[in-house]
Amino acid sequence: MLSLKDIQTAFLAVGLALVFSSCDPDDDNTCCDPTNPECTNYDPCYGKIETTAFFTISQALSNFGENASVFIEDDVVTGGTLKFSAIPQEGATYTWILGIDTTIGGSEITTTLGNLPNGSYPNTLIVTKTPDTLCFPLDDGHATHARSFNKILGCEAAIWGRYRGVFSSQPNDSTEIEFALSSNHLEIQPLPCPSSNIQGIFFVNANMIGDTLMMNIDGSANSILSFAAYGSIDKPEGKATIDSSSNLVLAEYTIWDTSYTFTGRKL
Repeated sequence: MLSLKDIQTAFLAVGLALVFSSCDPDDDNTCCDPTNPECTNYDPCYGKIETTAFFTISQALSNFGENASVFIEDDVVTGGTLKFSAIPQEGATYTWILGIDTTIGGSEITTTLGNLPNGSYPNTLIVTKTPDTLCFPLDDGHATHARSFNKILGCEAAIWGRYRGVFSSQPNDSTEIEFALSSNHLEIQPLPCPSSNIQGIFFVNANMIGDTLMMNIDGSANSILSFAAYGSIDKPEGKATIDSSSNLVLAEYTIWDTSYTFTGRKL
């Protein structure tokens, strides 16, 4: 005789079989759309979210050109234009409290830092909307989220410095590269930070034979450098990105018609 546990298991198996047999996303003849009331897997709460005020902070890679529309998410910023991005929610009102300024707007807002001094700056978002109590009975339609960004000098950005790692073309040979600021436009000379006397930006060992090449920077943030050759055969073109939490860097670029990929850790 089957036990109660065996009977319950059997019913569960049959139920799962019916669900999977009646909704096969690979079957063109099967209705399998959770937003369609006529489908067997219809879910009136599919894709809906309860009221949330979570937002991210990102910095424009450049103040001009194509990179002015490229934003890098990071709570550590070096200046320029910042974008605050929340989750779009139908019918929601977004009240942004950025420093001493309060703005009622949409789910995304931008601001220019200008000459903002270095330091930590708190920001708050308040979101209100009519809650969907059918899907989220405990949602009161009100949410608040606070987040700060830390403004630093450009010369303090995490991307600057020396790295030890390997080029993809020579995975067994470790080597070092460096992204360096200089007070001389012809060679690397020590540059104290803070300094307004940046005359050159250099890439050490970019071509894997120890040469130091001058860089044309077309965008930068705390964790990324974007550089362009502008037609020069001896200038690197590409980008380097560091994961600030692990100090791991990935540099992908070309010099003339040769491609390079370097992975390493900051020293």
